[in-house]
Amino acid sequence: MGKFWSHGRMARRPLVLMFTALVYNTLLSGLEACCLTKTQLQRIDSKVLSYGRQLMRGEACVKLVSEDGSTESLPSRKVWKYLELVPTSIELAVRRLQFWQAVARNIAAHTPVLAVVFGSFKWEAASPLDEAGKLTPAAGSWAQQLYADVQILAEHDDGYMLVRDMGDQPLLLFTHLREQFVQVDVTVLKRAYQSVAIPPPGSQEEPLAADVEVHGDACSYRCTCTLPDGGTCGAAFKTKQQLAMHIRSTKGGTHGEVPADAKATVSNVCPWCRAIFASKRVARTHIRMAISKRKCSGRSSNHTFTIEHPQSMECSFCLQEHENVESLLACITTHVAGPYILVPTNSRADLLCLERSMDSWLKGLPAHKKVKHQEPKQVSTHEVEDIRNKIIDLVAKLTLKHDLAISQLEAATFRTILSTRDDPYLIEHQNAVQEFIAKTQHLHKGNPEGKDARANQTRTEDEGEPHIYGWSAMILAAITDESAPKDSQEILKKHAESITDPKMLLDLVFVCRTRRCYDKRQLRVHFSVHPSLEPVLAALTKCFVNRGAKLKRGLPPKSGGARELQRLLSELEGIGL
Repeated sequence: MGKFWSHGRMARRPLVLMFTALVYNTLLSGLEACCLTKTQLQRIDSKVLSYGRQLMRGEACVKLVSEDGSTESLPSRKVWKYLELVPTSIELAVRRLQFWQAVARNIAAHTPVLAVVFGSFKWEAASPLDEAGKLTPAAGSWAQQLYADVQILAEHDDGYMLVRDMGDQPLLLFTHLREQFVQVDVTVLKRAYQSVAIPPPGSQEEPLAADVEVHGDACSYRCTCTLPDGGTCGAAFKTKQQLAMHIRSTKGGTHGEVPADAKATVSNVCPWCRAIFASKRVARTHIRMAISKRKCSGRSSNHTFTIEHPQSMECSFCLQEHENVESLLACITTHVAGPYILVPTNSRADLLCLERSMDSWLKGLPAHKKVKHQEPKQVSTHEVEDIRNKIIDLVAKLTLKHDLAISQLEAATFRTILSTRDDPYLIEHQNAVQEFIAKTQHLHKGNPEGKDARANQTRTEDEGEPHIYGWSAMILAAITDESAPKDSQEILKKHAESITDPKMLLDLVFVCRTRRCYDKRQLRVHFSVHPSLEPVLAALTKCFVNRGAKLKRGLPPKSGGARELQRLLSELEGIGL
């Protein structure tokens, strides 16, 4: 990001925020899953602290003098405090504990993770846990790391009881102590490191920045800035960095003269070319370059910005009050020797009229640019027809493309069966769906308030969805079918006995619907179920195939509408339209 990190006028808050987002979090991304050694953690901390000291822009160069006369650099803890961060070991421990808390909140979804960390296979000689649930020397690095991270919580009130109850049995965090473990705020580790400790009476904290003025023979760097009374400051410092920090902190206050570009920047408008910029800071950069090069480019951004009116109408050079912005800017140009405008602006009369019209300024219109009224473009009837034909051609091609994409997705996710209309499985499916729809319509007609509710939701949650009733009807039809394979019927019977309420199928059966075919004597059935129901769907498919149905694979043929649309497009391309 170039000079962003070392720019002297950059505020600390956005600087630290960008450093945390782009450097610190990027450096630590994914490391919570690694078992790092102490040396590796120290290397990471050393790199972060190195960048942090550069980010402090001289504040970390102060040398602290001990009572014995020896000097030492600014402690790393103060650099962490400046960055509002914590060492890598603490940050990764907090992230790991938050991960294990997420595992404890939903044990059923993370059973494989716990099995990998705390479980063992039959052929393994040693187990990670003994009979009492304590870690053994054969325990993996992740289990030992979890135990070590939890032990750190014992130093704080939030985790003391948890560590005491856990003892040497880390698996209790996911069983008996699960609720207690989830409620612990593990970020207390970071807050404890960043908190301010109460010092003992009489102690003094070392200064973070070199802002203390020291006089004496040992201080060879003296400030020569002129004070308002005409005298010299004379403040002495040990290092050049301390002197630079002193001058920077007092600039614009009690030291020296304010630069000419700062006095000339009363708004986000250049006094010479009257270009409008995004902010006063950008305008000051433009004015500084214009004064140093003795020429004004007369160019601003292509965007339109709003005028920032001066806080005071007093000229910073002659201290004269002015009635309007035009006279203030004109007065500034008489005090600064300099820039001539490279790019010619409008006539002086037009410029004065626009500058004196504050309404135009409030709208954010650039003073050196005329606003042209854009007339509507005249297009012939032939051109309009040509554009319309191109749009129709593009829409038709996109329709065919999307139709192909939908067919590919259905072929990849659906199991499709082609059967006759008189198949008893399909007849039972259609009867169950129609009965459900009729029942739902009757409920809404019988309830006067249900009409308003149906505008937003056609069925209540208690009634479920129609496709699960169709699925149940086909399962029951296959069970009662004497010609169905016995092994498939056994699977279907177990499935039917396990379902006590049709609503239990809402999260298991996603799609169960029939569609018409080109041959009106046939119907196609689409299925999509949860992986746990794949054996049931395979048994039902076997029953369908046993009755003469066909299991279709691959992409289906194009529909009649898609074929007709493709034919028309081919004819248009042949004609050359």
